[in-house]
Amino acid sequence: PTPTMTVTTTDVRVVGRIVGRRRVSKRLAFYDIACELAKDENGTTLHGVFPCRNCDADSSTSVAQATATTDLSTIDLIEAVAKSGIGTFPDDAALARAQKTMLKLGNVVEVLGSLSRRKEDDNAHGEWSVQMTHAVRVVECWNTKNPGKCFNRAEHVRAG
Repeated sequence: PTPTMTVTTTDVRVVGRIVGRRRVSKRLAFYDIACELAKDENGTTLHGVFPCRNCDADSSTSVAQATATTDLSTIDLIEAVAKSGIGTFPDDAALARAQKTMLKLGNVVEVLGSLSRRKEDDNAHGEWSVQMTHAVRVVECWNTKNPGKCFNRAEHVRAG
């Protein structure tokens, strides 16, 4: 059985470092993003997951409603879903290009997409995920910032 998704759904901006990846097929991949501090357009310091004011104006759920019961600053690690044929990746070639150039371990990325949360049950613990529906861009390239150094997940993910 497929886990039930979506307690709430809204457009968000996630800024963080890619610390894990699971490629299921050439059309679907999951990335673990360790959220890092970011600043909004007014210079206010925010956690790495916050309501997106400039995504899709036709979002079915208002940002205020979806985030009223959720403190987004408590999200330390979020799963980002990259799927061919949806939003940012119109086809397999677009997803493959992004995986070779942007979606690399250690890179800090900004993802604009739809936030959802699994319901807690025997198979899930209320994990957060963001579907890459609007845009993805590299904020900091690991290889440029750390020439010759291999990325080590343990240095960037809090234990426990």
